[in-house]
Amino acid sequence: MDSNDKVQEIIRGYYAVFDAQTGNPATLDAVLAPGWKNYASDTVYAERPAFMGLLSGIQQAVPDLRWRICEVLVVGDRVVVRGEGSGTPAGAFFGVPHTGKAFSLMSIDIHTVRDGRIQTTYHLEDWAGALRQLSGQ
Repeated sequence: MDSNDKVQEIIRGYYAVFDAQTGNPATLDAVLAPGWKNYASDTVYAERPAFMGLLSGIQQAVPDLRWRICEVLVVGDRVVVRGEGSGTPAGAFFGVPHTGKAFSLMSIDIHTVRDGRIQTTYHLEDWAGALRQLSGQ
């Protein structure tokens, strides 16, 4: 297992890319293993190119997107991150008309970190809650 300081650095590098203003996708080269998979369920996952396309699309739709790390728990080679994403869509977003409202959502990610890189990520975000905020419901 990597040292706690190294794991914290890897995690910060991963989440830095989500910042639409300052994030640099090249950061992922240093923190993701070559075969990294990003799981949305036990069987549905995206590899890096698909993940980058999705992230780019969300960042274009939400130009002030930010992701804050709220808590990090390290247990063996597993790293659990409670985060918060926020931003204001620049137009219609996932079918919700543009209102100028911002959203804030919680995320929970479970990363497996081995040999200085993230091998897998399982993630869950409250996008339904974000859409409710945007639609005023």
